[in-house]
Amino acid sequence: MQGKLKFYFLIVSLLRYLSQFVGIKIKKKILIECNELFHYHHIKPVVDILVKDNCSKLFFLNVMGIDRSNLPEAFMNGIKIIDLQQAKFIKFDMTLSLDFNCPWIPHRGIYIFVPHGDGMKSNYSGNEKLRQYDHIFASGGRQKSLQMPFLSPGSSIVEIGFIINDQLQNNIEPATNMIKFEKKLPIVLYAPSWSTNPDMIMMNESILKALSNQDYFNVVFKPHPLLFHPDRCGGKNWNNFFAGLEKKHFVMIKESNYPIQTFMKIADVIVSDISSVIFEYLYLDRPIVLHKDEKVLEYYKGNDSFGDISKASFHFNSEIDMVDIINQALEQPDFHSELRKEILNSNYYNIGNATQAAIKMIYECLH
Repeated sequence: MQGKLKFYFLIVSLLRYLSQFVGIKIKKKILIECNELFHYHHIKPVVDILVKDNCSKLFFLNVMGIDRSNLPEAFMNGIKIIDLQQAKFIKFDMTLSLDFNCPWIPHRGIYIFVPHGDGMKSNYSGNEKLRQYDHIFASGGRQKSLQMPFLSPGSSIVEIGFIINDQLQNNIEPATNMIKFEKKLPIVLYAPSWSTNPDMIMMNESILKALSNQDYFNVVFKPHPLLFHPDRCGGKNWNNFFAGLEKKHFVMIKESNYPIQTFMKIADVIVSDISSVIFEYLYLDRPIVLHKDEKVLEYYKGNDSFGDISKASFHFNSEIDMVDIINQALEQPDFHSELRKEILNSNYYNIGNATQAAIKMIYECLH
């Protein structure tokens, strides 16, 4: 088997070498790998441009058993979905990876890590597993500082920005057709975080009931996709409780084919906790409401990023004061505006232009 692989890759290399003398252009092969489908959203704006340019062949490593028929039209148009066995027989020129623990394949080419978030979980941005990559994309200065200690000799950290958030700056239409409310009220986006430890999940039944029972504003409830999987939440099963929440002014979005940025565009306020979405929402300069649970506060004590975002947000401790605090935020949308802008500009590179920065870097590496 190993001998056949070596012979195959030798022939491919020889054809590529000869093609430069006979004027044949062989398209570069780019692999996209991630362990969760919703992470793919973080590279999709780049992939869309690569597909349109038609200068490379794009592959998606399907380790999740994706059925393409269940995906929205155009979600992965122009991309060949392959399994692990197929990937082992392809010599890629570049691999764009959105997760540390993707399955090993023999020929990834230039190996680039693309973060799928930039929140307060510092072990995600700064991790020993970053040493395997040739290049590491950084969304901003804070993330870069966490990545630096794990940079291998000869590798680089590239100041790209937060690709998925370009759509918040570039007037891409939100998916308003997905959501219909009976009354025209302010819209609150509730986006709680996820953890393998149930004690670190700040969402609870009392908060959800309070949001569902109030009638001051419409609610778009967008849980982290892994909150729907008990085996990923320490055995906690939220699904039966979720099923009884929806009302005329409370809509739950379970679909993970659409990134949360789609719903940020229509929200007047975001409510969350330690999720990276609170930083992403800074792009819109709209109010942020933080759930400051005591046990989680203790865990993130001394975390500079949590301290910074806290100063630019409204806070509640439990469902008792939550609705009043949200109404306060709706009434004072500009209260933290200057602080929000300051944190945004200090946290992200290439605001609104991260996709183009990524495309430029990819083409420079390939050519």
